[in-house]
Amino acid sequence: MWNVENYSKEVTVRLVGTHVSNKGDKTPINVEKKVTVDWYGDLETEIFVYKNYSKESNAEDDSIYYYYKDFKKSIDSENNTETPAKNSTVAVSFAMDEIKKELLLKENSIDITIPNLNGKAPEKVKCLNSDVTIEKVEDIENGQKYRITKSATIENNIITKKLADENTYTITIKYPAEAYEVINDDTTLNLNVQGYYIAYNNEKEELNAYKNPQIAQNESKSNVAEKTIKVVFKKYEETEQGTIDFDVTTKETLAQWFEDEETAEKFEYKVEWDAIVKGNNQNSIIKMSEGQVEVIVGEENTETEYGDTFNQKYLEKYIINNGLYFEHVEEVLGAEGSISIYNNDTN
Repeated sequence: MWNVENYSKEVTVRLVGTHVSNKGDKTPINVEKKVTVDWYGDLETEIFVYKNYSKESNAEDDSIYYYYKDFKKSIDSENNTETPAKNSTVAVSFAMDEIKKELLLKENSIDITIPNLNGKAPEKVKCLNSDVTIEKVEDIENGQKYRITKSATIENNIITKKLADENTYTITIKYPAEAYEVINDDTTLNLNVQGYYIAYNNEKEELNAYKNPQIAQNESKSNVAEKTIKVVFKKYEETEQGTIDFDVTTKETLAQWFEDEETAEKFEYKVEWDAIVKGNNQNSIIKMSEGQVEVIVGEENTETEYGDTFNQKYLEKYIINNGLYFEHVEEVLGAEGSISIYNNDTN
């Protein structure tokens, strides 16, 4: 639990000792003094845009690319048949981070401006993340403004559920089918994203140089970070070859947690599978398979960076899967993609 009133607190300091004079006389000392301890801090907000790994993406480009043919129905005039469009929803993902990490956070507020597409307003706008609220706050010229809010839970000045300093949001936007029928290589949607954090801070004005007078006495507001995310529709070239790569990493070094095959310390660690999609793979099947786990934690009788000597060993019988979760799947599978999880032996 975290008390938001602990930025300024009175504490008692007790000095206990013995004074010895030049003549050797001893006088006991026991003094109590009340002092006020103050803490205050700063906060700063940054936005990071998750790209969908198209070959057009680069480090300085906050664009997300879609093939516009996937949003259009196809008509076979010879057989008088019509095939629905493969996709009808645009998805964007971004992270809103508080990078100072000095204060207890109260709220993250985000305004996102969503333009009309070929004069058509969105039919549905959703935020796919949990513990958020999203509402349309106003209609603007050629678009709409939505507000997303994510907050800490507080009861009697005690935070019972913290607001993280790194929060990711995925927004899906569905336009009417007729809005997609006239998109081409020149069609781009510019989504303006603005956001800030509010944090609990010291209420003393002489200490809190960052206090915003528009909010409560013991709260501070960060800068307003801003990004424009471009959704670009492009032509699909039949010669493009799509590829899918996986970057599998773990931030922990397993070797330090296992001394020998008989004794293994219980330790939970995270393995990240990052799917990198290039080219036209948004409607493909992506299969991830872990297979048999054989983790080697040391070469035969070699010294590790921790100064210990390990024999080569396999840790399959020591490893248990606690669970798994997925992030930013919209960029990999598309807004209408799906995930299936099954046991390879039992299906």
